[in-house]
Amino acid sequence: MKSSRSAKTCTAFVVGDEVVALAAASFSTFVTTHCELVTAKPESLSFTEAATIPVVFLTAHYALQRLGKMAAGDRILIHAAAGGVGLAAVQLAKRAGAEIFATAGSDEKRRS
Repeated sequence: MKSSRSAKTCTAFVVGDEVVALAAASFSTFVTTHCELVTAKPESLSFTEAATIPVVFLTAHYALQRLGKMAAGDRILIHAAAGGVGLAAVQLAKRAGAEIFATAGSDEKRRS
């Protein structure tokens, strides 16, 4: 999305910046959200690609970090590791230094 208006308290973005954000009712034409829930859209990603990132990574982060308290050396089984949330979980687990075990739904997905 392109930012169309910035609150005076949010100085990180200006009108016209390409951003990725979490917001209630995000299928609307316009949304309002907290500045902390907005980040710059990487130039290398299309808007469609960028739109997939917040929910899958926040889901994986919440499950692994907040609930699971994942740490280096932990062993983790990630079901459906070839899907969106699964791929995010694999990346976060790698970053944390966890030992990863994964499942995928088809032979094709298991090869990638």
